[in-house]
Amino acid sequence: MILVIGSAGYIGSHVVKELLSQKHRAVIKDFTTVTNNDHVSN
Repeated sequence: MILVIGSAGYIGSHVVKELLSQKHRAVIKDFTTVTNNDHVSN
């Protein structure tokens, strides 16, 4: 399991996408109040 901080941003969202494509489990957290949640799914 890998923790990704800033996962709703450009780089973080691509990192999470790549991790998931390689069958890793990712825990994601973003601390900003204004984010683009299109990159984050449940």
